Amino acid sequence: MKTYLIQPAYPKTKSDKKETFNFIINSLDNITEDADLILLPEFSNIPGASTLKEMIEDDKNNTSILIEKIISTAKRTEALIAVNIAYDTKTGYRNSTFLYNSDGKVIFRYDKQHLTYAEKEILKLDYSYKTRPYIPCCIEVNGMKIAFMTCYDTYFLEYIEYIASKKPDLILISSYQRSESDDNIFNQVKMISSRCNSYVLRSSYSMGDKLTGGHTLVCDCSGKILNDIKQSVGILDNHVDISNKCKRSNGHGQGLIDSDEFITQGRTPYSYRPAGSFISLNDNEKPYPRICAHRGFSALCPENSVLSLASAIALDADEVEFDLWPSEDYEIIATHDPVFEKNSQRKVWEYAFDDIMKLDASYQMSSQLEGLRYNTFEEILRKFNHQTIMNIHIKTKFINGVNIHPYDEEAFRIIYNLIKEYGCEEYVYIAGDEAVLETARKIAPHLSRCCLAGQQDYSIVDKAIQFGCKKLQFYKPYFTQEMIDQAHANNIKCNIFWSDDPKEACEFLDMGIDTILTNNLHLMKNGLLR
Repeated sequence: MKTYLIQPAYPKTKSDKKETFNFIINSLDNITEDADLILLPEFSNIPGASTLKEMIEDDKNNTSILIEKIISTAKRTEALIAVNIAYDTKTGYRNSTFLYNSDGKVIFRYDKQHLTYAEKEILKLDYSYKTRPYIPCCIEVNGMKIAFMTCYDTYFLEYIEYIASKKPDLILISSYQRSESDDNIFNQVKMISSRCNSYVLRSSYSMGDKLTGGHTLVCDCSGKILNDIKQSVGILDNHVDISNKCKRSNGHGQGLIDSDEFITQGRTPYSYRPAGSFISLNDNEKPYPRICAHRGFSALCPENSVLSLASAIALDADEVEFDLWPSEDYEIIATHDPVFEKNSQRKVWEYAFDDIMKLDASYQMSSQLEGLRYNTFEEILRKFNHQTIMNIHIKTKFINGVNIHPYDEEAFRIIYNLIKEYGCEEYVYIAGDEAVLETARKIAPHLSRCCLAGQQDYSIVDKAIQFGCKKLQFYKPYFTQEMIDQAHANNIKCNIFWSDDPKEACEFLDMGIDTILTNNLHLMKNGLLR
């Protein structure tokens, strides 16, 4: 297969931008009829655009000319052509790579999976597809499987694993990487090709005499660079044999095996960062209003149990709420009451963990659940981290009915360290009274806090402001419309405890409540969706 890769000069001025674009157009004219595949660099319709205004202007001036040339070149050469452009969609511009067939028809579109800061914040590209559960990154055409990556995508090892799972023959990378070193560009390409057992074609921009960027190149399945234009401006042509897959020894003295399978066979899923379609938007990303499953799906399952939380998550709760107490030996237990069912004199924090594990946590909800044990905070994090937002109600110890102030720092550090260990800082918020809020602000000030202090004396909004809380949780009926408005004026989100009545919940939403805690998630979701 004969491939042609275009590398223009990166433009530094407005006049340079026009020259770069014209070079791309002229290069397409100069590609001969023996081409089977042509690859262009990133943002070929807006090379060098660094602001939203420039992007829109260049798109208006260049895109129709570029696409017309792509179509005519595809028909003339009967080649596949991959071109990356800033693409204007109904939801905003996207960084998109289009694959044209020999008839000049679009047969595939790949939207860059990972956007840089500049793309999100300066160019304001649409990223509404960020959490799509299936990533369209691969197409089978002309007897070969082609996968796509764009620039920043190449930094993500998890994404390389995803691409590897598609078993591509060819990976096309349209890139900028203007500030990246030669070594890192080579290392990335070699890693991608060898891990995926695929040829890699990379098209970029020359940065002139700089030691960064450039390197339009071809790499074979073993990670060997076959051809590299370095910082030259021009067209790189190369023959590629996609049937030439790489094999290696399956360990010393063992037989040969496909190089990608050598790694795949040893993968251990729990050694990877949380990933996949079950990942939820975090607390800063998930839109409001929300429904929070109070103690999990507590109308159906034993409250605060893994069973209850799992049921709520399976039914797509926006958040789950649960309560935490420390045991005598500082294991963090998920349970609501300060005492266990059969001993009202002895407090949770007066039990050793091993003794708690002998108790029945089924609350006699079903004889079939008899013997269900209490769950630890770590068990909850291990099973559900990144799958939902967790409203963590930390309960405060008391003596003779008076809460101990401040909250136990040792217990809080254990809770906080577990949150850090499972990478859940953006998936949790800490709810508690004044003692908890004070300790939380001291030890982990960046964790989102939800004020429960002042719930029954109408002072909760003032307390939330005092303790720098991002959220508060009203306790019906001790709140007013004015309190909701005051909270929102101070950028504080408002939870309400609680409602199992969809009609009542709608009234709360109309007042501006942001999150409704409910014991019956199924009833509430069905009622609100009608």
